[in-house]
This record gives sequence, C-alpha cells and structure tokens, in this order.
Amino acid sequence: MEMMADADEQDLASELMVKFIGEEGVDAGGLRRELFSLVFEKTPLLDRNTFSNEACSLQHGEYIILGKLVCFGHIRQFMDGLKLHGVLDIMRLHQQEATQFLGEATALTAEVVNNFYSFSFSDKGDPNRETEEAIVYNFRRFICQVEKGRISSTVINISTKTAEEDSIHVTLELVLQAFVGCPGLPRDISSGLIEFNHNSSALSHVNTCAPSKTFQNTSKL
Repeated sequence: MEMMADADEQDLASELMVKFIGEEGVDAGGLRRELFSLVFEKTPLLDRNTFSNEACSLQHGEYIILGKLVCFGHIRQFMDGLKLHGVLDIMRLHQQEATQFLGEATALTAEVVNNFYSFSFSDKGDPNRETEEAIVYNFRRFICQVEKGRISSTVINISTKTAEEDSIHVTLELVLQAFVGCPGLPRDISSGLIEFNHNSSALSHVNTCAPSKTFQNTSKL
C-alpha cells in the first residue's frame, strides 16, 4: 500500500502489468488477478465481501488508493476505446446528447427507490415477521424523509489528508451511492433485495453488486 501511495496519478491510470519477483511469466491477465486476490485477502480495508471500518486507513487515504488501483486502468482502457474515430471528442463536445444516448437515468423519487426493493420476509406467523415489517416501515419512512430534505448527517471527507468532517443533507442520490454503488438505480437490474439476519449482532451491511442490503441485530433495530 505504501508503494501505491507513492505512485503518481499517471502510473495508477496506466494499464497494470504484474511480475512477481523470482517467478517467470508474462502477465496476460492471470498474474493481475492473482495480485488482486492477494491484495483483497491481506488488506485490512476489506472484511470478507464488505469494506471494514479502519480509521487509520481512512485517514491515510488507503481506500482511495485501492479504488484507483482497481478502477483507473479499466477506465483508461474504456476511454482509449472511445477515442476510435473521434467518438470521445464528440461526446465531450455534446455532453448532454451523449448522456441521453448512453441512457437517461430514471428520475429519482422516494416512490421509485422504495419500489426498487423487494423484501425477504419470514412466513406469516413467524415471531420475526412483526419485527421485519416494523423495520421495512421505518426504512420506507426514512426514504420519504430523505426526499423531503429532512435528514442530515456528519460525514468524513476522505479526499482530504486530515479526513475532515462535514455536515450534509442526505439525498436520494447519496442513499443509492451507499446501497448500489452509484447515485442512480442500475439500468440492467430490475430490483434489489432487502434481507434480515435475526441471529447476528453485527452491523447491517450492503452488497452493492447484488444489490442487496441485510439488516442485522434486528431486535435493536
């Protein structure tokens, strides 16, 4: 992680080629996958399939470094592909039309966000069903309050070296950024899933790839 922190933006944005010291082999994709497997296995930033809560790593900007390592090369490759026949230049000149061409996002409302999610309820008569319905009621109410601009929060700005705290109004875009990994609903996925784990005392967690959210420690929720 220290070596990656010393790399400049151009190095991180270049195509990643991996060579292990003492081993022969040309990176045709396999060595890169092995490197990422080792990084994800050893880094304290990840706890199984979710991000961990590492205050020191957050302060040192290590989450940003890992994100750049994983994403920048692929983004640069995508942009290089758009340069073919001048497509990228045309898109930059006509950004609004390009956005519409690539796909116009659905207008976000509390109703749209709430309807996106389905819920994995226990069977009727199950003692946990009442708890699940109460959580869903409050979840939907929270989304409606967000739409009305009534929810504010203190957040840590990890783009600064001192990890400064800011106060913001929570928006539907920010909620979706946390739940699905982007500020809009995914166009190729029709619905998300909300599940319940009544036997865990851990914090609730999100899988942005599924996308799904699991409410845990439900008795306290």
